[in-house]
Amino acid sequence: MVASLLACFALLGLCATAELVPCPGQVQSDFESVQSKIDRGLSAVSADTCACNIASYYVTPGYYKINESSPEVKCNRGSYCPYNMSQPTFCCPGYVCSENTIQLQSCGEGYFCPPQSIEKIKCNDLTVCEERTTEQEKYGVILLVFFFFLFFFVFATLFSHFTELRDANFQRAIKTASAKRYRELDELKGNGGQSDLKISTTDVKDSKNATGPDAQPTFTIDFKELEYTLPDGLTIMQGVSGRFGVGRLCAVMGPSGAGKSTLFNLITGKAKRTNGQLYINHKPEELFKYKRLIGFVPQDDVMLRDMTVTDVLTFSARRRLPSTYTSKQCEEVVAKIVAELEIGHVAESIIGDERKRGISGGQRKRVNIGMELVAKPSLLFLDEPTTGLDASTALDLCQTLKRLCRKDSLTAAAIIHSPSPKTFATFDDFCLLGKGGRMIYFGPVTEAYDYFALLGFSCPSESNPADFYLEVSLGKVQSSDARLRDMHWSALFTLWHAHEEAKDAHPSDKALYLEAMSKAFDAVGNSTNTRIKDKTKVAEEAKKIAAAAANEEKAKCCHPKCRRCWTTFTKSLYTFYKHAVYDTYMYWFAKGDGVCPELGMYLFNILTCGCVLKPTRRLPPVYVIFWLCLKRAFKQVYGNIWDFMQEQVLHVGLGLFLAASANQLVYIGRVEPDVCEVLAPAQMRGPCTQPIRDGYTGTANFMCFAIGFAGIAVGSTTFGAEKTVFYRHVSTGLDVVPYFFAKIVNDLPRMFIASVIVTFLMQAQFYSVGDTGKILGVTIGLYWTSFSQGYFLSTIVDYMSVPLWGVVFTMFWCLIFSGINIRLTERSNQPGFVQLLFQMSPPRWAIEAFYINEMSFYADYLDISARLSYFQYSLDNYNIDIGAMFYIGLFWQGASLMLLKLVGRNRMK
Repeated sequence: MVASLLACFALLGLCATAELVPCPGQVQSDFESVQSKIDRGLSAVSADTCACNIASYYVTPGYYKINESSPEVKCNRGSYCPYNMSQPTFCCPGYVCSENTIQLQSCGEGYFCPPQSIEKIKCNDLTVCEERTTEQEKYGVILLVFFFFLFFFVFATLFSHFTELRDANFQRAIKTASAKRYRELDELKGNGGQSDLKISTTDVKDSKNATGPDAQPTFTIDFKELEYTLPDGLTIMQGVSGRFGVGRLCAVMGPSGAGKSTLFNLITGKAKRTNGQLYINHKPEELFKYKRLIGFVPQDDVMLRDMTVTDVLTFSARRRLPSTYTSKQCEEVVAKIVAELEIGHVAESIIGDERKRGISGGQRKRVNIGMELVAKPSLLFLDEPTTGLDASTALDLCQTLKRLCRKDSLTAAAIIHSPSPKTFATFDDFCLLGKGGRMIYFGPVTEAYDYFALLGFSCPSESNPADFYLEVSLGKVQSSDARLRDMHWSALFTLWHAHEEAKDAHPSDKALYLEAMSKAFDAVGNSTNTRIKDKTKVAEEAKKIAAAAANEEKAKCCHPKCRRCWTTFTKSLYTFYKHAVYDTYMYWFAKGDGVCPELGMYLFNILTCGCVLKPTRRLPPVYVIFWLCLKRAFKQVYGNIWDFMQEQVLHVGLGLFLAASANQLVYIGRVEPDVCEVLAPAQMRGPCTQPIRDGYTGTANFMCFAIGFAGIAVGSTTFGAEKTVFYRHVSTGLDVVPYFFAKIVNDLPRMFIASVIVTFLMQAQFYSVGDTGKILGVTIGLYWTSFSQGYFLSTIVDYMSVPLWGVVFTMFWCLIFSGINIRLTERSNQPGFVQLLFQMSPPRWAIEAFYINEMSFYADYLDISARLSYFQYSLDNYNIDIGAMFYIGLFWQGASLMLLKLVGRNRMK
């Protein structure tokens, strides 16, 4: 625009003394092309048109003279001043000018010459340059990208072949384990079908004598008078007692709100009980110290859905089995569990989800249980393992669990809803909770019928016992005993308490037991009758008390609303204290599970190499966990070649968009100051001091935005897509640090591959005069920081919404703190935190690195100091820029690691 304006002024002001003509020295075809543009008018003439203002007066070659009376001015390098020049002309595109600006030489084949060239630039080996070209035809770059993808395809094929060989070996191990299992079942059938192992309490090992690193103690769990009150004062469990025995499978049932999950949380230590005592093998202890020996199967099938059954179970086994187990031993354990759960035929199938078909729901439920069984736990809790399964599958699953309890001396308890009669009969013990978290029954399944029949609730032969007992707990069944016919369902708690007292008092005398229970029936019946008779009287008394309270309120306060406002204020103040002060303090400093004590214990364990704090089971060392996580992550990302290729489509499209935006990107310097001073109007003298064409900063800023958005979108899946799986693994002892660094290391090839694709595709239309390797360095730096920002965002928001947040996050850095819209020279006037944000902005450093890489070429023969000062850039800052992006990426990764440890801590217990 500036050149056209100056040409216009030249023609208007100097028409009698100068003429715009094609520059001499061009080949005939270029000469004719320039002449045709001049003939069409000034609108067709641009800064890269090889046209000269030839004066009617004499001017020494190598100089220009604006008018006949002005002095001659020497032309600067990069200009073309053959003879009688009233204005200097930029050296023509496709040509190279001599140092003295007098001679014009055609750019030969194999070279390219952008405007203002004083030397030819040799084309790369993968490009084609015809004579007098200003750009490289980079067909070889596309060929290089093709071979890059071909290499990766071959690599992925070989990896798949290796995986198939491993799977074949594992299938043989499964067949061996299955054959052994069938032989054991045949032997049991030959013994009359007595498959249940007889285990008494005398066979239970003492936990204190079985806490070595590789010990496998058995647990009998006794809980007495458990109570749990919420911070708002609501009690949701009270007076619950029972026992989970070794080799026994207990069914926990109850209506919604009965506290079934709360019971498991109180026993395992995930929630702190308000009152009550826990006994492990008849000694008061807590289960949290045996965390590595406890398995918990969540209600949802929480596992990586793009992995195979073998991958999921093997990772769990290798990570949680004692460190003394070899790879072969771990494989044997997995093969045994696969055979026991009867999922060998789908061992090499992916888990699957709504998008990609995999194994069935029942098989997925078995894998969910298998993830805990392969760790060889001593205690297993299951949250609704039969939900969503048909009756036959549920029965089969429960029979398998019971068999494993007998075989491996496992203590197990399962929350279960509406089991079939056969499934219900599979359980050894039955725990029935009522609303409000009170015990209605706990004991052997076989004794439940007699107990409820004693209360007058005889289960009809055509009814499902489990459903019948649940209806009893809800008060939907009327007792046949006249004394209990009108009782409220909450009286079942009192009757169970009376049953326990009578049983403890008369363990062997049934007559005395029945007499004690009869007295309890009478007491419940009398209280029920009294409650019915006095119902009206109680209501009237309540009204009187309310009226008296209202009168007292009026007497105490002249304003009826004052006391209510004061009560509300004090409650609000307490709530603020509870949540803002107390809860915050407990979150950070609570003994045992506070952030600071936990961190201190973790660091102490690292410094002492785990020699002081003896764990109940010594797990594999950190480097083994790192390797396991890295292998799993590698297969997740690179195992399926087609899924990986689909991810690369994003980067291919990004590279093509950048190539289009960088098409014919070239730097053309400023007009000579004397020409601006004479010919430009006052309003145009400011723009006249700037380069005619300099799109490097705009292209670099667009590249920062595009790569920032793409990197955040892809990087967010690294942790965000498996956050629930991560919580489950951490709750079973996964160390966050090796897991985190394994995922980062696994992403490094993704960053590099994406950077190569974007850089080389961008080079297809970008006529770079700088170092391509340095552009690749800038691209790698941008992907490094954007992936790290994606990690950070995925830890604080749902990863499905991270791409949207990524757009806002990237625009924040690119539009405000890139150093383009608000230049670095202006930041000294900003507050300190704003200047810090400039330092934390990846685009601020990436744009400078990209810009100085290109401008280094022009610095040899053009004066670009004004342009560098305009942006406050330095040609020596490339390494500083790359280093700054590296440290910015480390900062976001450190923040991500911290948030992984802090966010969702309750789900990691």
